[in-house]
Amino acid sequence: MTDVLKIGKKALTVSVVFTTILWSIGFAALVAPLVVKADVALVAGDVIQGTSTKNVFYYSADGKRYTFPTDKVFFSWYKDWSMVKKIPDAQMGNITIGGTVAYKAGTQLVKIQTDPKVYAVEPGGSIRWVETEAIAVSLYGSDWAKKVHDVDPTIFPYVYKVGSSVNTASYPVGALVKVGSDYFYVNAANSKQKVSADVLTANGFQTKYAVTAANLDGYTAGTDMATDVALKTVAGTGSAVVVGGGTTVVAGSGLTVALAADTPVAATIVTDSTNTTDGAQALIPAMKLNFTAAADGDVKVKTVKLTRTGISADTDVVNMYLYDGDTQLASSPSIATKVFTFNNSSGLFTVSKGTTKVITVKFDLKNSASAGITVGFQVVALGDIVTDGAAVTGNFPVLSNTMTGATVTDLGQFALANVSPTADADVDPGQVGYEIWRFTATTQSQDVELRSIKFTLIGSFNIADLKNFALYDGGTQIGTTVADIAADKTVTIKPAVPYAFTKGTVKTLSLKADIVSGSTRTFRASLQNAGDLIIYDKGYGVFLKHNGLDSFAVVSPGAGIDYTIASGSLSMSVAVDSPTGNIASSTTGVLLSKFNVKANGEDVKITTITVDCTNSTSARTLVNLKVLADGTQIGTTQSSLACDGTDWAPTFGSTWIVRAGTTSVLTIKADITGSSSAAQTVHADVAGGTAQGLTSLNAPTVSALVGRTLTIAAGTLSVSKNSSFGNKISTNPTGTVNGAGVKIGSFVVNGGAGEDAEVSQIAVVDVSAGETASTHYNASLYLQNLKLMHGATQLGAVLSNPASGASAVQSHTFNISPVITIKAGEQYVVDVVADIKSNSQTAASPIVNF
Repeated sequence: MTDVLKIGKKALTVSVVFTTILWSIGFAALVAPLVVKADVALVAGDVIQGTSTKNVFYYSADGKRYTFPTDKVFFSWYKDWSMVKKIPDAQMGNITIGGTVAYKAGTQLVKIQTDPKVYAVEPGGSIRWVETEAIAVSLYGSDWAKKVHDVDPTIFPYVYKVGSSVNTASYPVGALVKVGSDYFYVNAANSKQKVSADVLTANGFQTKYAVTAANLDGYTAGTDMATDVALKTVAGTGSAVVVGGGTTVVAGSGLTVALAADTPVAATIVTDSTNTTDGAQALIPAMKLNFTAAADGDVKVKTVKLTRTGISADTDVVNMYLYDGDTQLASSPSIATKVFTFNNSSGLFTVSKGTTKVITVKFDLKNSASAGITVGFQVVALGDIVTDGAAVTGNFPVLSNTMTGATVTDLGQFALANVSPTADADVDPGQVGYEIWRFTATTQSQDVELRSIKFTLIGSFNIADLKNFALYDGGTQIGTTVADIAADKTVTIKPAVPYAFTKGTVKTLSLKADIVSGSTRTFRASLQNAGDLIIYDKGYGVFLKHNGLDSFAVVSPGAGIDYTIASGSLSMSVAVDSPTGNIASSTTGVLLSKFNVKANGEDVKITTITVDCTNSTSARTLVNLKVLADGTQIGTTQSSLACDGTDWAPTFGSTWIVRAGTTSVLTIKADITGSSSAAQTVHADVAGGTAQGLTSLNAPTVSALVGRTLTIAAGTLSVSKNSSFGNKISTNPTGTVNGAGVKIGSFVVNGGAGEDAEVSQIAVVDVSAGETASTHYNASLYLQNLKLMHGATQLGAVLSNPASGASAVQSHTFNISPVITIKAGEQYVVDVVADIKSNSQTAASPIVNF
């Protein structure tokens, strides 16, 4: 879980679907420790806690207990902890976990860290997306964003059901609304019930969660609200627990436990005998166990007990771990006379039905352990493995091989120490590759390899606020960049090739990240647990403890030394693809400028943009000017704007919100009126504007930007004779009688300077020389199969028999499909080709021109 609540001094976070939560409210200060032995009578609605645990649950009418995922969820239902009832651990263990509690309807707005949508909560965990900020402001006030709380994405789909969206300013069901001095409960769509002071208390309402409205005149008045036990029912339906997708969880019937064939062999384990702080071997693989689930269902393993064997003491083992491959599942078991017990009521791990999961048992050796000690472990009996109901089988005891201790005097050492920060500091959002932690790595006695390092991020930040984590040794990156923080707020860097540190050196390492969002929120990086740092002694071929110490000390800048992400800002620039060169005169919807607008630190609402236009003659007027954000028009259309520096400031309300860490594209378009004149230019600019950070409520600066200068040019096509194909004479004839596919003319179509043009039809005409009043020499007399060509590409259909008639001028039309595009300024050659007929005249005959 990412938002863990703690009662007491220590908390263990386990990311599973139904997670047991430990809360830090100092519960012992409110309720004196009790020793409870006899079962306690429970009724539906009790809030219960085990004798020796810190976990608090809601006891439902269905006989199950339900987890409160955060303190905010708990306090949406209750004002304080006074109702918590202590029960024996054994009684608690016999109560099935039924699920996780949702926020009480009407108390808070929720979202998940990976999705910007904000939801209102209705009864039963139903949630509805509030579609626009304007609706949120109307319903919850201008400070609506302060009511928004993140829900861990790992439990979101199991706790909440997404319903229809809120697309009008109508309160969702469950809202408590204050009008004047009266309170009303929204019971159904546009239906209200008045709630008296007594009923407010009886139904568990807290007036601090009420929203204020001027009136509810548009709501149908119902009868005054009475006491309703359903409104105080936190969770529980009496039905089977259902998880995402509607699949009922079915537990497997059996689990077989056996020693893996590749379990570690007997080996020598080492400690440094120089003094008690020079270290000993860590992460010693002791045994591998195969857990095989029956084919009828998954099996959750809750308890693994391992009994130490050999000539050694419990204190010779300073820590133990369970690993699934390279993933640490558990550490720090309880110890009672040779028995090391790993326990988690929510499950240490789950074995999928019909499969085998291999679990490796590892341990750290005590500093200055005696040479010659022997250490091994065994699973003594089937009762040492506890499941969620599956029967355990196997050939017990399951024994590991024995490890024998030895001493050396030069075991490698590796220690990390903070360099900076050393005091609280602010960091501006939007920075890329910002150094969030600098620390030294000191290596002694042996060359050492860094195999893996897991950083835990602490603070009020959200997971999406920081991205792209990279670890550097000077200018050399260690491992690859980690794009996102894990759900448990950790970042693990595991080099594909172990990173080597030479003995006797001190290196300065830097952890860098992009500060994407999170205005007003805090963070700091740290190493929290022994298993978070995997270091390897190359000389002895063993793993080491950090700084050679038996007890891991947290490595961090220091408690309370945090970075605070400053208020949001806008980064604005002219887009690389903003238009340049020529634009056509007398055209509509012309793209004039394009700007990139990036929000840093928080979502930013841009409410106005000031636009102006400058023309080289100050005589140009833009018509139908409009502003678009990401391709969609925002604000109204300006009918005209003189290009003399006059400002236009359209307003957008809440329609343009740039999300933190994202870039929105602002474009300015208009119609270009009138004809072009020599060297006349224009540019459309952003002269400023207003904006608001939606978290900090500060006003980020909207920068002034000058758009690129564009030249207004003609957009029409022109046609000229192709000079490379000249007039023909008898000594250089056009072609011979019966000639096929003869080029008889060539022209150049010249693209206009202002814009591209599409051509769908071309017409050519023939004009004959040497005609008389009664005789016309048209192309039809001499030619057939007339066609147009652009290189090897035919344009339009072949005219088998060109037009003829009594006129000296005949037109021949070619319809072109698909159309051809002639780029601005392009020269496009069109050839006229035909077959010459057999009755064509001699060189002295009349001439036909096109």
